[in-house]
Amino acid sequence: MAKSRKPSRSATPQLMVHANVLGEIGPKTLKAATALSAIAGEAEILTQRLKDVLKTLADEFDRSGSRWKDEQAAQVIDALTERLAGAEGQLDLEELGRLDLPTLSQWLRVHHDDARPVIECLTTEPPKDITIIQLLSRAGSQKVVFLANWHIAQREVVLKRFIAGSAADRVRRRECSSSEAVRPAWPPGQATV
Repeated sequence: MAKSRKPSRSATPQLMVHANVLGEIGPKTLKAATALSAIAGEAEILTQRLKDVLKTLADEFDRSGSRWKDEQAAQVIDALTERLAGAEGQLDLEELGRLDLPTLSQWLRVHHDDARPVIECLTTEPPKDITIIQLLSRAGSQKVVFLANWHIAQREVVLKRFIAGSAADRVRRRECSSSEAVRPAWPPGQATV
């Protein structure tokens, strides 16, 4: 008796054109871009929005003739695919709607050819009304520090994401009590101002 196979998801021809442009960077980037394209399936409305994402990536990876290396570009695209893929490997519309392309472009420019800080920015959930501008530092194993924009106050702030662990808890208590700033109680795992 033959086993039934799930049909494989493939990208629409429109998305594959953009994936192939990214693939000019190298084979790892082509594989990552193809996987990102495939999560959209056949839905036309998703195809247009994802085409914008792929175009943004292609423009920033090749900005000013200073291209990203294949390995670094592929890591960013893989992280983006992980963020945008829902539980069943399909495109998560809510995540796609929350992805801000100008902010993604900024992260790619500021952290040129360095996937790790772009991925930190991409995977950190800032508090409401705050947008991450760039990664400032990863202070050991206790916290990650970002430069961010606080929209309500119309000013730049330092945003910290504490990494789980007892040492991080001590640092969080020390830093939250030593500042005069008002610090709302954000859920664990989210960044704090």
